[in-house]
Amino acid sequence: MGGSTLGLDWKANMTTKAQKNKSSLFYINLFFLTCLLTVGVISGFIVPPESIEPNIANALCAASLEHPFGCDIYGADVLGQIILGTRTSLYIAVVSVIISFAIGTFLGLISGFYGGALDYFVCRIIDVFMAFPGILLAMSIAALLGPSLNNIIIAISLTGWTASARLVRGQVLTIKELDYISATRSLGASHSRIVWKHILPNIFPQLIITGSFALAGVILTEASLSFLGFGAQDNTYASWGSLLNQGRDVLFEAPHLSIIPGLLIFLLVF
Repeated sequence: MGGSTLGLDWKANMTTKAQKNKSSLFYINLFFLTCLLTVGVISGFIVPPESIEPNIANALCAASLEHPFGCDIYGADVLGQIILGTRTSLYIAVVSVIISFAIGTFLGLISGFYGGALDYFVCRIIDVFMAFPGILLAMSIAALLGPSLNNIIIAISLTGWTASARLVRGQVLTIKELDYISATRSLGASHSRIVWKHILPNIFPQLIITGSFALAGVILTEASLSFLGFGAQDNTYASWGSLLNQGRDVLFEAPHLSIIPGLLIFLLVF
């Protein structure tokens, strides 16, 4: 009995420690994300415009009090670009997720609710989009539209809606057969009222959770596209992926140009 009690106490202690570690990790991550969001929001106010202007005299200069992270190949301050890149990367990620989920939610709602030929047509479109690797399809769209901030958002949005569409369609197929939906129909509610007032609110929590996870994938996709040269070319709107691309040619002479934005991308997604 004594050995069994000790074993239970040991397991309880280990469980408590694991919960404390998870709680600590949560607060650390929350603090980091809060700092990044704050920097992204106020970045335009804390970075002097002249600091990111090209100045060949400062090209690849080492870290100093004036330039804590040094300068890039054009002589622009790296720290200023990273701070502004925080705003750009988060802006692209959030806007892309909102647009893609709006498209996916609308198509999933009408597909699951009305069914029939419309459902078949939407499902086949989803299959076509999912048949191609997402990054490859986004790269093709971005190359077709040209490198810019808005075009990269369009490219990511047009390739990222399938997951939300499948999620919403599956939820609608389940919810529309529930008793309270039948009762609403019997009271004479229109289809649009049933969809927007009774089905969508029950799906919204799952969409928020799925969207928060999708942000990480979108950030990686945006960084990949910007690294390949499809992002914004202006330093004012350069993202972390664009900064990685700038440091690629001088990786051995100035490794910090790639290491710092790469580390930030890793930490943000993690």
